[in-house]
Amino acid sequence: MLINPTAAVAEQLKRQVDEAAHTFERSIVVLKAGSQAEFDSVFKSLAQQQVGALVVAPDPFFNGHGEELGKLAARYSIPAIAEVRRFTTAGGLASLGQALRTHTVKPVFTQAASSRARTQLTYQSCSRPSSS
Repeated sequence: MLINPTAAVAEQLKRQVDEAAHTFERSIVVLKAGSQAEFDSVFKSLAQQQVGALVVAPDPFFNGHGEELGKLAARYSIPAIAEVRRFTTAGGLASLGQALRTHTVKPVFTQAASSRARTQLTYQSCSRPSSS
């Protein structure tokens, strides 16, 4: 996960990510970038660590650089998701910003039946808010 260390909620977000990783027995790499100059080194680090995917934390700074982050995700072949659409059009895997404004998304966490209790993240079908 990429977070902006200068954001007011950075430490809280990192704590929540760490707690979720612990709860679901997963390893989550959290990298920080508070300036545009740090982007390339972040993606180099992700590639070197062979991470499976990247979530770019919702942040006005990252949103403003969505196109650049999307291009870096494509260049380093890292499946990545961010908030803004321009991230996706530049090469990122997916964006949720517009969908979250126009749809109701209900995440449902379920435990898969196995001896190691692997965790699955599934989403209920998305529906537009009623206009009534």
